[in-house]
Amino acid sequence: MTNVAGSPFSVTIAGKLRATLMITFAAFLLIGSIAFLSGRTVDADMVKAEEVRRDVDIASRMRLRNLEAVLAAMDSIIDRDEGRIDPERMALIETNFDYLKGHVGAAETLASKLGAGEVAATLAKDIASVDEAIRVSLPKLIAARADIAAFATIDDAIDDAGDRVATSLADLEARADQMLSDTLVATKADVDFLLYLQIATTILALVAVGVFILWTSRSIVSGLSLLGGAMLKLAAGDKSIEVPARQRGDEIGEMAAAVQVFKEQAIERERLEKEAEASRISQEQAKRRQADLDNAKAEDLR
Repeated sequence: MTNVAGSPFSVTIAGKLRATLMITFAAFLLIGSIAFLSGRTVDADMVKAEEVRRDVDIASRMRLRNLEAVLAAMDSIIDRDEGRIDPERMALIETNFDYLKGHVGAAETLASKLGAGEVAATLAKDIASVDEAIRVSLPKLIAARADIAAFATIDDAIDDAGDRVATSLADLEARADQMLSDTLVATKADVDFLLYLQIATTILALVAVGVFILWTSRSIVSGLSLLGGAMLKLAAGDKSIEVPARQRGDEIGEMAAAVQVFKEQAIERERLEKEAEASRISQEQAKRRQADLDNAKAEDLR
């Protein structure tokens, strides 16, 4: 049996079935990997979006706390004749500045992340200035019943530092909002891209598997069909047929080789039968000639 190197027919049927299984498995593995990658990418984008949302929330809360503290200080200046800051108002101021100082590090980190280096450089100092003016200087002036000029000076200091803090935090909030919007847009783009990639990969994988299965089945069915037709003709006595698929290196090629052996044996048997028949006829003819000679001799003797 002749094998053609590199021919697809040199692969056994079992090998083709294993290859089909491996290709199918690889296709589903690829699809699953893309789905896994999609999930990881979306998760990472959502984590980033959640971090930005928390940053926006911190900047917003700090801005409101600063505003509450400044307004409380302004109210205290208005009520300065009482000689002290109202305890509830002072507790509000204390709470707000504790929050501001406790989150100034997070705000500075956010500023650095957003590329707002100027905010990171001045925010802590501005918050400290407002805190000093409201929690230290203002209570002393009120307790001392200072004149209006002193209160005008502290009012300007509180307004200026408070405005700088409010402006810085508003800028951070706006930038963080933009980053959040950009992150959500990027997340949607990633989801869309990975979805289309998964759909395209699925289609290509199904096409590739389908084509390979079709090629494999056709190579098997066509070989069996041709070989079956040859066997029927051989069984009907047609020994002139050319046995197909003998060049294949798979199981069909082995079957074709066996059919070729049957064909050659049938031809050899027919040849032997013809030789035996010819020998029998020759012997009968020799016997008849001998009988004719014997009869002729007997006639001569008479």
